[in-house]
Amino acid sequence: MIVTPLVQRGAIAVGLVDKPDAFRKIHSRAIAYGGGLAVFLSVLTSLIWFAVLSDTWFSRATERTTEFIGIAVAAAMICVIGLWDDYYGLGGKKKLLGQAIAACLVLYTGPPVHDISIFGWTLHLGVFVYPVLLLWILFGINSVNLIDGMDGLASSVAISMSASLAIIGLWNGHPAEALVSLALAGSLFAFLVYNFFPASIFLGDAGSMLIGLLIGSLLLWSTLTPAGDVPILISTAVMTIPLFDTSAAIIRRKFTGRSIYTVDRGHIHHCFRRNGMNVRTTMSCIALLSVVAGLGAIASVVVGGDIFALLGMISVIGVLAMTKSFGHSELLLLMRHAQALLLSFVTPDDKHDVRIQLQGERNWEGLWDELKATAQRLSLSRVRLDVNLPAKHEGYYAEWKSRSKKSDEAPWLTVVPLLGNNGRAIGRVELAGDRSEIPSFPVWMSKIGELLEQVELRIAVLAEQHASGPAVDAPVVLHLADAANGHSPKMPNKLLGSEPETISQAN
Repeated sequence: MIVTPLVQRGAIAVGLVDKPDAFRKIHSRAIAYGGGLAVFLSVLTSLIWFAVLSDTWFSRATERTTEFIGIAVAAAMICVIGLWDDYYGLGGKKKLLGQAIAACLVLYTGPPVHDISIFGWTLHLGVFVYPVLLLWILFGINSVNLIDGMDGLASSVAISMSASLAIIGLWNGHPAEALVSLALAGSLFAFLVYNFFPASIFLGDAGSMLIGLLIGSLLLWSTLTPAGDVPILISTAVMTIPLFDTSAAIIRRKFTGRSIYTVDRGHIHHCFRRNGMNVRTTMSCIALLSVVAGLGAIASVVVGGDIFALLGMISVIGVLAMTKSFGHSELLLLMRHAQALLLSFVTPDDKHDVRIQLQGERNWEGLWDELKATAQRLSLSRVRLDVNLPAKHEGYYAEWKSRSKKSDEAPWLTVVPLLGNNGRAIGRVELAGDRSEIPSFPVWMSKIGELLEQVELRIAVLAEQHASGPAVDAPVVLHLADAANGHSPKMPNKLLGSEPETISQAN
C-alpha cells in the first residue's frame, strides 16, 4: 500500500507508461508500469521484516539460505528483464533467454527433485527431469504474462493461486514456502487496490513474469514429497486458468499458421468481455474459476491422490468450453486438425475443408466460399485464409485442400499478408498448387494478384460493418469471379479499411 504509489510516481516521472495504440489496448490514457517492482519490494520487505521478528522463521531461513537467495536473485533478474521490456521493448527470444536463466537459477539452488508423479505412477526421468521442470517454470511465467490483459485480472487470479499454494505448503509440511506464498498474496492484494478497474498502475511484464516465476517455482517446492517426487497434476490444477489460456493461444496461433507472438483478442478476458460482461464481472468470474480449480488441488492434497485436482481442472475447462465462453473454437480447431491427420494415414488424398469462427460474429462464410470456388477455378491445390482483427474483436480461419499428394510433381507455395488502408495487417492468404498444370505462369500470377487485392478489399469492408450489419454489395462480390476469369476489376479509389476504432477503458 505504501510502495505502490511511490513506484507509480517514479514510473510516470521517467516515462515508464503504457500508451494506448488504437489497435489492441483498451485503455484510453497512458498508465504507469512498474507494478512488478512494487510487488517484488513488498514481498522481499515483508519476509525480511518477519525474519527479524520471528526467531523460528529466521532459523528456517538461515538453514535454507542458498534456496532463498537463489529465488530472490532470480526474481530480481526477472524484474529487471521485465522493466527493460516495458520501457525499451525486448524481443521474444531475448526475453525467453532471460527467463530461462532465472528459472535455471531457481532449479539449481532449490531442493532436489528426482521424479514426477501422476495418479500414483512415478515417471523416472533421471537427468531429464530438470529440462521438464525448466519448461514448466517457463510455461508458468509466460502463461501469467498472457492473462495480464485487463485491469486487476492477473493480480486477482494470482491471489487465488498464492492462497491455494499457501494451504498446500502448510499441509505438506513446507511452512517456509507457505509463508512466501502468503507474502505474495498479501502484496498482490494491496497492489490490487491500485490495479482494480480503473487501474492507475499496471503490473507490466516485470510483474506478470515475477508472479509466474514465484508461483511456478513454489508449486514445485510446496508439493514436493519426502521422496523428492513432484505430483505434477496438482501443480497444474492450481494454474488451470493461465495454463488453459496459454494452451488455447498456442493452438489458435500455431494451427492457423500464425507466429506464436501474434497479437490477437482471443484470450479468456477478451471472450468474457465480448459476451457482454463488464470488467469487474469478468475479473470476478475468472478469479472464481481459479478458486474452484485451486480447491480441487487442495482436496487432492488433503485426501491423497490426483483425482480431485483432475476433476477441478475438468470442471473449469468444461464449463468454459461447453458454454462457449472460452476455448470452444480452439478445441474445435484441434479436433479438426487431428481428424485431418488421422485421415491422411488412411487415404492417399489430403482433402479437407476447415472453417472456424475464432472470435466475433461477422459473416466471413461468403468471402471464404468465393475464395474457395475461385481457387478451384484457378487449379489450386490448397488455400488458407486467416483473418485477425484485434481492434474489431474478429478472427476467422479456414483451410481447403483438394489434391492427391502424389500429384504434386512441381509444387509451389506463397503466403501473402493482407493490409488495411492504415497499413496494419488484417490477415493473410496462403496459396499452393502444382505449376505443371499452369500453361502461362506470369499471366496466371497476375490473376492471383487481382484475386488477393479483392480479398483484401472484402476483409476491409467486412471489418467496417457491424456484426449484424447488411451483406456486402453484390458488385464487390463479383470481383472475385472476375479475377478468376482473367478480367481486371475496377478498384475503388480508397479501401474501406480505415483506422481501427479506439476502445475507451470505460467501454
